[in-house]
Amino acid sequence: MSPFTYSKVAAKNLLAPLSLTAPVAPEGPARIEFTETKLSIQYKRGVENTCNVIFEKEYIEKRITIEIESFGNTEHQEALKKAERCFRKAMELSYSNSKCWLTGSYAAGVDLHTSDLDFTVKAPSVNGSNQFAKLLEIRNRLRYIHINNVNVFEKVYVQKGMIPVLQMVHAETGVSIDVTIDNDTAKRNTQLLCWYGQLDAKFPLLCKAVKAWASKVGVEGASRGRLNSFSLCMMVLSYLQVGTTPAVLPNLQEMFPELNGEINVESDNYTKRNLREEIQEQGKFKFDENKSSLAALFLGCLRYYADFDFSTKWISVKNGKVLEKQWSEEGEPLNGLPQKCWYIVVEDPFLPTPHNCAGTVQQSDYVERIQMEFREEYHRILETNTIFSLFPCNWSRRLMENGMKRDRQIHEWEKKKEEVNDVAEWGKTICLDWGEPRRKQPEEYWNLEMRRQRRFPILQPWPDRLMAVYSVDAYLI
Repeated sequence: MSPFTYSKVAAKNLLAPLSLTAPVAPEGPARIEFTETKLSIQYKRGVENTCNVIFEKEYIEKRITIEIESFGNTEHQEALKKAERCFRKAMELSYSNSKCWLTGSYAAGVDLHTSDLDFTVKAPSVNGSNQFAKLLEIRNRLRYIHINNVNVFEKVYVQKGMIPVLQMVHAETGVSIDVTIDNDTAKRNTQLLCWYGQLDAKFPLLCKAVKAWASKVGVEGASRGRLNSFSLCMMVLSYLQVGTTPAVLPNLQEMFPELNGEINVESDNYTKRNLREEIQEQGKFKFDENKSSLAALFLGCLRYYADFDFSTKWISVKNGKVLEKQWSEEGEPLNGLPQKCWYIVVEDPFLPTPHNCAGTVQQSDYVERIQMEFREEYHRILETNTIFSLFPCNWSRRLMENGMKRDRQIHEWEKKKEEVNDVAEWGKTICLDWGEPRRKQPEEYWNLEMRRQRRFPILQPWPDRLMAVYSVDAYLI
């Protein structure tokens, strides 16, 4: 007998012949009994690592690693690139002999979606007796540059300080731009971070994760007497050099003596020299010997600085060591220890005169609070199994931002179409003379405060600041 298909049975009404040739079902028990079975799931334990971080379940380690890797997304850089091109073109048109160096977190590869642009410029034709006067002249030029009667830059002003900064906002993208004059320190620091980023891709990802967390809990904020971004990156770098064995990163300034001192950075093509290839050719360091995952390194870094004795030790990336604080009988710091060395000390890797990049922290209760935040985040991650327990994850944030951006774009398209066509399209109404409603602005139905969201814990307030004025230096990345 040939097999019966569903279409053949339904078309020729062969239900009766089919039922006669069908096999007889076996007889079942007269009484059905139910038995209780307990399902036991055994999770695979996390792999041992050199950071002494124990993951009870392997999938948790993989999950946290994937979350840290999500900081590698570069969608937000499209706006930064557009603002960068506009600023370079504006400087070229205003001062033909000018030269621009892109510095800061974006140039160093440790940028977040909230990062802005940092430039330092050299323009011999700019008049002025000092940096502040020169930036005022540049401001007067850039504030009047426009395309189709629309200003390219908005909110253009010069902020006073030890290092004056010209601040502006790129009108089209909303990207903030900070400009300094002849800031060689920023160029050198950016170059150093780029070189270490060449050696191991884990370094910039860990810097991004630490910076995102630090900005949320308040650990980062030089203007508020806390750590600046560059100090945080140096702390991550020091941990990868001396905080875990085998070391993830070598000491570049020990391997290449020419990198010490006030080196000259000729251009902002920071990846022109590939130090990883040079090290591998010379066999000076074995990369990838440390098999610890990003999750283990991130948690290890948090615990390392939660227990770090900042009262007696200080961080020197230039020497690749953690050194003891020592003073002379007159109270002067010894052995390269910078001034402002009572609290957290992170040595500048280039300046011949010792300088503390973390000198903005000048209160003992702030040091205690910073270490408390490191400690609490370490335990919070192990309890919640995620690094996004305090703020939305990168995936949901990008989904929200892209949705808002697309709805605003659609709204603008519809407004333009209404200008040339008054016929209402399907699914929408237009505003006629008798006041019929039109579609709401995207900002109204994307009102995040009106939508039910996951609630994040409220952070404790920081101690009051005892000092009224802090000097913000050139280390902000």
